[in-house]
Amino acid sequence: MSPNQIFPVSLETATNGGNPHLHPETATIGTAGVLVQPLRGLDVTLDYWHVHIDDVIQTLPVATILARCYEAGIQQFCDEIHRDPTSLSLSNIVDLVQNVGSVTTSGLDLSAAYQHRTGAGTFRYALEGTYLFGYDLDNGAIDPVTGKDQIIHGKGFYDLGVNPDLKFNLFATWSRPTGLGAGSNLRFVDSFQECQQDNCNQASNLRREVAAYATGDLFVSYTLTSRQGTTNVSAGVNNVVDARPPAIYSTAAPNADASAYDFMGRQFYVRLGQRF
Repeated sequence: MSPNQIFPVSLETATNGGNPHLHPETATIGTAGVLVQPLRGLDVTLDYWHVHIDDVIQTLPVATILARCYEAGIQQFCDEIHRDPTSLSLSNIVDLVQNVGSVTTSGLDLSAAYQHRTGAGTFRYALEGTYLFGYDLDNGAIDPVTGKDQIIHGKGFYDLGVNPDLKFNLFATWSRPTGLGAGSNLRFVDSFQECQQDNCNQASNLRREVAAYATGDLFVSYTLTSRQGTTNVSAGVNNVVDARPPAIYSTAAPNADASAYDFMGRQFYVRLGQRF
């Protein structure tokens, strides 16, 4: 972290809710994909996607509203901020669901799966991931400096949430005809940056790197089929290494983002299922 770096850590009161003045979203979506099977048992899929949505319906992070008012001087966002008439402290920020402009995003989805059988059983390995090319929000406001539409770039920054370059899951499973099985899962979220006042689009703002995150799960299972149906018993551990979410100081307490990370820590479980 840079010397004298400042990030907001206090919580402001905000009003959230619906909006009777919303307009429908409209979207233009383009996709292209290819499926190849270079080897027996191996399937590889690549899908490119490009999405442009107008009149996007969403809320903006409170820190983004504050930054667009006090740093960019955009009146549209200042109108949503209210102060106590006596103390002049922030009393409320109106952050209703609204049409915020347009979003343009694109990326590449990768899926690869390989399955083979040996005397020891059936093994399957799979990789599913997304590489993000871009995530841009036109919030419908005019930049007072340039006089152009203000574009918030979200890829690799926390301005619009967790949007790193790369996310992926890696799976491995093993099973035998006797009903015995086991498996593992590795989940990875790449690093990104967060910036002073939650505004990485302002080049002069101080910034820090939010570390990459990886966690894994393990399980064993046994399946028995009888006249009463199918019985499955499984046991495992989630988040084997007890990985903690990386700190994100510009989000709400507890200084991390529940939409992308595991808050529960290491968990052991035993599960019994019955299908008749």
